[in-house]
Amino acid sequence: MKKLFYLPLILFIITGTSYSTEYSVSSLYITLYDGALFTASIDGKEIGNSVDETQVDELPEGRYFLKVSKQSQYGNSSKQVFIFSDYVFIPAGYSLFAVIDDGGKFYIYKKAEYNPYANHNNWHQTNKCECNCDACRNCIYKVHDPVIEYNNDDCRYKAMKDSDFNNLVSTVTKLSFESSQIEVVKQAVDKNILTSAQVKQLIKIFAFDESKVEIAKYAYKNTCDKNNYFNIYDSFAFESSIIEVKNYIEGK
Repeated sequence: MKKLFYLPLILFIITGTSYSTEYSVSSLYITLYDGALFTASIDGKEIGNSVDETQVDELPEGRYFLKVSKQSQYGNSSKQVFIFSDYVFIPAGYSLFAVIDDGGKFYIYKKAEYNPYANHNNWHQTNKCECNCDACRNCIYKVHDPVIEYNNDDCRYKAMKDSDFNNLVSTVTKLSFESSQIEVVKQAVDKNILTSAQVKQLIKIFAFDESKVEIAKYAYKNTCDKNNYFNIYDSFAFESSIIEVKNYIEGK
């Protein structure tokens, strides 16, 4: 039976309100990159059998041994094959959305503040996603959001969704004071993974190089394709700003 989950959007990205300090448990949502059926267990306890998505609620912070397997066909017979078997760390106070990718790696591609009052099961019944594609991991309505495609595997399943990012840009540009814009951008960076192209778009919001440099330095830590960070350099008005950012990156 298909279990789909609710993915909170810009509210958690922008507000800065942190449930992580209030709740000591988290929820973990797991799917496979291709939407195939799988069986999973955490610390030896089964959490899903022949499902395409599963969730575990009220996980205390800590390391857990996660096993994920799926049926593979061998001639006229099939057998269960482990595609992931390793320890994963679960922080406190979050709803974590994870995928086992086509290389057998565990990726948390979205992290939102934990909400113990959300009734996910009822939401799923009334907002079931009908699409059968990779984007179903991220869809929140009956029509799925566009798939984000990256040639760079470092950003695959990790980067902030276009819909979330566009909401962020819209919110930041509406703020009257640059100090407030910087604060909101930093809050978003802390809670999300960005591409270098997204960082560049954020930098262009600001009028002064001082602010551009501050954002460029701050966003570097959570940029998935750091090898492409040079693309942001033409956003600066002064050569000295480029040099400052380059020196910061080299120091990192």
